[in-house]
Amino acid sequence: MGLVMSIKKRRGLGFRDLQYFNEAMLAKQGWRLVNDDTSLLTKTLKAIYFPNKCFLEATIGNNPSHTWRSIIAGRNIHARGLRWNIGDGKSVRAWHDLWIPYQPGFKVLSTNPGYTDDQQVADLMRDDAPRILPTKYALMKRGVDIDPHCSRYGLDIETPEHALRECPWAAFFLGDRDF
Repeated sequence: MGLVMSIKKRRGLGFRDLQYFNEAMLAKQGWRLVNDDTSLLTKTLKAIYFPNKCFLEATIGNNPSHTWRSIIAGRNIHARGLRWNIGDGKSVRAWHDLWIPYQPGFKVLSTNPGYTDDQQVADLMRDDAPRILPTKYALMKRGVDIDPHCSRYGLDIETPEHALRECPWAAFFLGDRDF
């Protein structure tokens, strides 16, 4: 540990905490599994441990290798910071995935209004969404004493169309515009 933990002026590597360094390197390997489908490591681990899922949904499985167990441990770093970019909403599960910015836990907190657990965000953007989504306008129409204007900008009424398509803030997170 002497040279590894020593400061660089004393010919050391300058690491302050090897545990954090190790976690960062494992997280980097996990990030490569997410972003580089062509690498031999990605193809091998995917074939063995998560053939029908993405890396972020993979389980540790039965009898995992030390490499796989370590990379899964580093994946927790990703879980603390990754959020979905919605796009068309067809690959994001509305009730399970982390996709709502500035929401505690980044998930939908309300109960599921009659949808199935595997419902996608795209389904919330359908034409029948006005009767389902609890927007400020919908809540006001149901008798809740609330200002129906968008909380972010305050100019437009917060309808489902505004909340999911028209609001610049929503458009940024849905991947339609740069902020």
